[in-house]
Amino acid sequence: MCPAKKESCGKCGHIGHFAKVCRSKNNYQTKVFSVEDNESLGNEVFAIELSPEDEPEVKVTVGGQEVDMLIDSGASCNVLDHQLWEQLQSNGINCRSQSENRSIRSYTTASKVQVEAKLWSEVEFGSKRLSDVEFLVISNKGRPILGRKRAIQLGVVAIKVPESDVSLVESEFQELFSGKVGKLTNYSVELHLKPDAKFVAQPCRRVPYSLRSKVEEKRTDLEEMDIIERVEGPTPCVSPIFVVPKQNGDIRICVDMRMANTAIERSRHLIPTIDDVLSELSGNAVFTKLDLTMGFHQLELKECISREVTTFTNHAGLFRYKGLMFGICSAPELYQHVIDQVLHSDGCNGCENISDDIVAYGKDVAEHDERLKKVLHTLKERGLTLNKRKCVLRIARFISGLATKAEPLRRLTQKNTPFVWGKDQRKAFEELKNSLTDVDTLAYFNPALKTRVVADASTVGLGAVLLQEHDEVWRTVCYANKTLSSVERRHSQTEKEALALVWSIKRFHVYLLGREFELVTDHKPLEIIYSPKSKPSARVERWVLRLQPYHFHVVYKPGKENIADTLSRLPHTDEGKNFDDTENSVHFITVKAIPKVMSAKEIEEVASNDKEMECLRQAIQTGRWEGTECSEYLHVANELCVVGGVVSMKQRLRTKVWWPKPEEDVERFVKTCDACQLVGRPDPPEPVASTELPPGPRRSVAIDYLGPLPTGEHIPLVVDYYSRYYEVAVVRTVTSEKTIECLETIFARHGLPELLVSDNGPNLVSQKFEAFLKENEGKDWRRELVRYLAVYRTTPHQTTGQTPAFLLMGRHPRTKLPELSQPSNGDEEIRDRDQLMRFKSKQYAPASRNAKISEVKQGDLVLTKQDKKTKLSTTFEPQLYKVKEKKANQVVVSDSDNPARVLHRNTTEVKQYHPANDQLSDTKANQEENTTSASVEMDASVDSGSNDFQGGPLRRYPQRIRQPPDRLNF
Repeated sequence: MCPAKKESCGKCGHIGHFAKVCRSKNNYQTKVFSVEDNESLGNEVFAIELSPEDEPEVKVTVGGQEVDMLIDSGASCNVLDHQLWEQLQSNGINCRSQSENRSIRSYTTASKVQVEAKLWSEVEFGSKRLSDVEFLVISNKGRPILGRKRAIQLGVVAIKVPESDVSLVESEFQELFSGKVGKLTNYSVELHLKPDAKFVAQPCRRVPYSLRSKVEEKRTDLEEMDIIERVEGPTPCVSPIFVVPKQNGDIRICVDMRMANTAIERSRHLIPTIDDVLSELSGNAVFTKLDLTMGFHQLELKECISREVTTFTNHAGLFRYKGLMFGICSAPELYQHVIDQVLHSDGCNGCENISDDIVAYGKDVAEHDERLKKVLHTLKERGLTLNKRKCVLRIARFISGLATKAEPLRRLTQKNTPFVWGKDQRKAFEELKNSLTDVDTLAYFNPALKTRVVADASTVGLGAVLLQEHDEVWRTVCYANKTLSSVERRHSQTEKEALALVWSIKRFHVYLLGREFELVTDHKPLEIIYSPKSKPSARVERWVLRLQPYHFHVVYKPGKENIADTLSRLPHTDEGKNFDDTENSVHFITVKAIPKVMSAKEIEEVASNDKEMECLRQAIQTGRWEGTECSEYLHVANELCVVGGVVSMKQRLRTKVWWPKPEEDVERFVKTCDACQLVGRPDPPEPVASTELPPGPRRSVAIDYLGPLPTGEHIPLVVDYYSRYYEVAVVRTVTSEKTIECLETIFARHGLPELLVSDNGPNLVSQKFEAFLKENEGKDWRRELVRYLAVYRTTPHQTTGQTPAFLLMGRHPRTKLPELSQPSNGDEEIRDRDQLMRFKSKQYAPASRNAKISEVKQGDLVLTKQDKKTKLSTTFEPQLYKVKEKKANQVVVSDSDNPARVLHRNTTEVKQYHPANDQLSDTKANQEENTTSASVEMDASVDSGSNDFQGGPLRRYPQRIRQPPDRLNF
């Protein structure tokens, strides 16, 4: 039965719940008396009546008349009722008055009280006297009230603001708040070095002259505070400093410890997180945060090597740190460990630290103060000091929506913002006060309480809430949400809901592992999916396996009761496109690093109109650099040249000279230029040569290797040209012996092929492999077994009368025995389709690849491509080669100077070389000879009177007679 079933709420008075969970907005109070005038809440006065024994009355003289008045330290106005006002008038009160028309009302009632007059009079109490004190006269009957302002001025009420916790202890622990940098007594830190540590003495980084005075000032301050000391003798390790300017004009000096840190061995002490510390604060209500002054520097470094590692250099010489410093890779974990030992070794309970921040806590003020004093005594005895300015109370962590609620107050702290306390600030202040006792405020995690995780998924994100049951009420411990990635958004809704459960448990791992808890979802199928007997999909099953270390049971609740629903619909806006680190890097490169594509024509047009480029071209061609606008290119003049090409050369010649067929001569000249051939483009690839379909299966096969794979292995691949049937194996090495072993197994299964095609790899052209192809004389039993299988499978069986291979595959595998070619097995349809697809490929592939048949033939001189080693490396080698043999798109070339050097190349790797000797005369002679022979053939065909011209089509018009011009023939 509910314990609050018959209980009365202390907040609203209703039966059935406690005040802690009351949702009523009424805030009834007792023994509080408060009045406010029209200055703050618009012509209304609020009042609450007190019991007679609690009434604070005082006898005050008003205008010469004694009046017993009720003191209200919260009221901002003074009140008299109508009856008392008439009595004072009949007794001859000394005052001035005027009529007034406004109303007031009390906290507890909605009825308003009319104000009928206002008066000003002199008021006396004891030896103090005030003039022109204002009173409001109400029409209803009531007690006279003396407000806060006048009560303070008369000395009736004294309001004292208590000092902060830090100020209270400052007088008792003056040494702690002296502002000096303390030193931990009886302890020095030793930096452990790696066994193979090597120190580096780095050069000094020169400090700008404008900053040297500030650097010197900082260095002097550190010396005076006994944090650093000058180094006089030799030192094995020296690090440079760099200066970081601040926005306020000040600087920060940092030591570059990157090289020194490579020699330091880290201690690997655990550094707790904020959540780790907060879990220890469960059940406590009063907290104080202490901050150690320049915490790291309060731990002294051990003499010798531990200090020498921190040596740094600047323009004033060598210095080193006497205490632990920022930048040492092991400093944070060492400092955390030492301070933790200082506090807990002296018996300090109720305190935790993260680095130089120490929090002391207690369940009430008395326990908190006792623990705080113990901590302060320990710090004082060990010689440590505190930063008074940073010692504060810490409660903001447990206010839901703190940033939003405190925003009007935070605006007042901004620079150049006047401090104006308005309605927004007052409202924010009241909300923050109410949040401290609100039921929605976060609770501490308590390992002894019942725990529940509520999770939900939307189309864009996941949400989760960690709850614990406090006094039969579920209180929130932590909120969390996550934006789904682009891949996760493509999951089904059931998978998203399942992912929400997995993610929420992993998110709250530190709270949930090792304890039983409820997992609440609004997706009913998850009760079955996460049950022991479910058989989900592979992805969900992997998620289920990830949750095996946790002890939980899934509970279904309708969506309207799922408090994590809102969190799942609030994705983080700062996650951009939800890329991970790799995707972000690729996205940045593709968007930012790729330049805009420009054609060569666009570049030429822009360069031709650029004045600097024109000046540079003239300087390169004339050799005159001095006095020009491009003199800055002089130091690289030997590396620059003007590459005009065929088009630009034609354009330049047209403006200067003319002779017959100038374009053909220019093309021929450029084509036979040695330098142009070396740096020119390679020939386009040849069209793909299709292979004719073999007569039957396993007649013609090809072999190649795939790899190496990530595991270091290779895959030999053997494919049948007829059936496209693949055979593969997995090998560690690609030697000839291993290749032979794989082929023997395949040949034993399918028979010997008539043709084996390879890419002439070293393991496929070796002597051993050639011997294997002819005949293998080895007697290895493993190979003999394979050979036996090959013979057995191709020998007719005495029972069936047919070979096992024929009965299995429907064909007779080829063996070493002579045999007649087997007839076609009715595959005309297959062959027709094969030829059709090859024909279509021939039509499309060459055009798409800009392919054309290579003009390289046997006996030609060619250039071979070389690797680009430097920016100045040419595309082709200067050495000439001669073509010895050409087969399809493969050529065999030999060095023209060393014929014994033979290379096997694809036609795309070579380019026909055009010699330049007597090129013009030879070409003209060839042209004249060709023209003459063509004329003779034409005349012969015409004279014969035959209409069948076998040499080519008839010309429609007579051939043009070309004669050399008469140059200067006057």
